[in-house]
Amino acid sequence: MSAAACAWGGLSIAGMALALPLAALREVMPCRGLSPLPCAAVAVIGGLAVRGVTIPVLDLALQLQRDTAPADSDCVVIVAHEGRLLGLRAQSVSGIFGEQPGSRVAAVSPAEPGQLFAGSVRRSDPELLVNLLSVPALLALPGVPWVEDPEPQRQTGAATHDALAPAAAPDDTLSLMLLRCGPLQLAIEATSVHATLWQPQVDAASPLTRGACRGVVEFSGLQIGAADLLALCGLGQAKDARRAIVVKHEAGFVALMVDSVIDILRVPAAAVAPLAGLALRRPGLLRGMLAVSQLGGTNADAQHADFIVLDPAGLLALDELVSLAATNTGTLSTGGAQQAGDQGRALLTFRLPDERAVPLTQVREILPFGTHDAMFGADAVLRRIQVLRGRSVPVLCLARLLGGRVEAVGDSAAVLVVEAGGQWIGFGVPALEAITTAKWERRLGQRDLAAIGDGDLERTLQVLDLEALALGLAEGGDLLAA
Repeated sequence: MSAAACAWGGLSIAGMALALPLAALREVMPCRGLSPLPCAAVAVIGGLAVRGVTIPVLDLALQLQRDTAPADSDCVVIVAHEGRLLGLRAQSVSGIFGEQPGSRVAAVSPAEPGQLFAGSVRRSDPELLVNLLSVPALLALPGVPWVEDPEPQRQTGAATHDALAPAAAPDDTLSLMLLRCGPLQLAIEATSVHATLWQPQVDAASPLTRGACRGVVEFSGLQIGAADLLALCGLGQAKDARRAIVVKHEAGFVALMVDSVIDILRVPAAAVAPLAGLALRRPGLLRGMLAVSQLGGTNADAQHADFIVLDPAGLLALDELVSLAATNTGTLSTGGAQQAGDQGRALLTFRLPDERAVPLTQVREILPFGTHDAMFGADAVLRRIQVLRGRSVPVLCLARLLGGRVEAVGDSAAVLVVEAGGQWIGFGVPALEAITTAKWERRLGQRDLAAIGDGDLERTLQVLDLEALALGLAEGGDLLAA
C-alpha cells in the first residue's frame, strides 16, 4: 500500500469536504497579496508570488458557481502535477489521512474526461465521508493556466496548517526551516521543531507575561508559554509576530513567535559559515550564517537578506526557555474543574462562522435548511415557522441570536431541532461540520469548552447548551424580539 495511492490531504472549499492525493500537495500559503493576471478564466482570481514565481490561483467555488465570500482565514493550497503548479483557494485544510481498514475508495464510474469528482473515501478523524478531487481534471479545465514547477527536485510532503515534517537528511546536509522575524531572517534545524502553529491565539493576561514571554497559547491540550524568538535570542523584538514554531524541551513545550515560516530546504552543512562571537548578546545561540545565494535562484529572488542560523541546543539550554517549558499546564486549568462525567460524549460541530458544538443528545432532529427563509424579514432572528410531524417549529438563526452575522450559507446548512418545555425549536446553522467525540470538557467563566480532534487537528471550541437557550426563548414568548 503506497502512500501516494492511499494517502490524501483534506481541505474545505465552498462548504465541501474534499481531498487531494498527498503526492499532489506541495504546500499551503496565506491567500493574500494576489496580483491580477491576464487570464480569461473568471475562476482564476489572481496570481500568488511564491519564491519568485507567480502561481495562478483557482477559486473552485466560482468554477462550480457556488457563492462563497472571501475571508481573512482563506489559504492557497499549492497543487503540483506533471511538473506544473496551480493554487487552489480553500477555507481551511484538515491534515493528512489514509484509507481506513475495511473502507475503500468509491470511484466514480464511468470516469468522464474533465470530471472533477473522482469518488469518495471515509476518514476517521473526524468520522466523515470526503469527496476526492481529480487532479488530471483540474489540469484539463479550459482556460486555467498552470505554471512550470521551478523546483521539481523538491519532495512533496504534508500540506497542513499546524505541522511540517521534513524528511531525514544525510549527515553532510541540513534540513533548515527558514523563518522571518521582524527585520531579520533566521533558520533553525527543522528536526528540532516539534510543530508549527498557523494562527496561535496568545493570551497576554497570563501571569507568565514578562520579558520575552508574550503570554500563553493552546497546544495539544496544554497551555504553553509563547516567547518572542528575537527577544529570546537578544536580537531585538518581533512586534507583529503572528505564527509560532513549537520546540520541545525535556521539561515541556515552548512556542516561539515568528512573523512567518518561509520554507524548509535541504542545504549542505558546509554552506553555513561559522559566526564569530563579536558583540552579540548571546553568541552561543547562533550556529552561523547562510547566504541567500546558497538557496538557489528560485529562493534567492524572494529573500532580501542572509539567514542567521540558530543552534537548537543553545536555544533549549536558555534559562528563560527552560523555565517556560516547566510551566506547561492543562488547557484552561484555571477555569474550573474538568467535567469528568461528560468525557467522551458525542458532539455535533458546526460553524457560525467560527466552529461551535452542541451535545448530540440535545438534537432531536437535523433538517436541511432549504431555500424557504426570511419569512419575517431579511435581518430577523426568527427566519420562519414550519410544520414538522404535526407540530409548529419556529426556526431561528443561531448566529444572529448570539449577536453575530451570517457571511455565507453552505450546502451543509441545517436546522438543529431541540425540545424545551414541550416546545420544539429549530436553530439554523450555516454549515454542519461533523459528529465527533470530546476528549475533555471544562467550564471557563460562563462558557463550556471541549477539546476535539487528535494530534495536529486537536482544537478547543465552545459547547452551546441549546436546550437551555430554547427553554429561555420558550419562556420569553416573543421570538420576533429575540
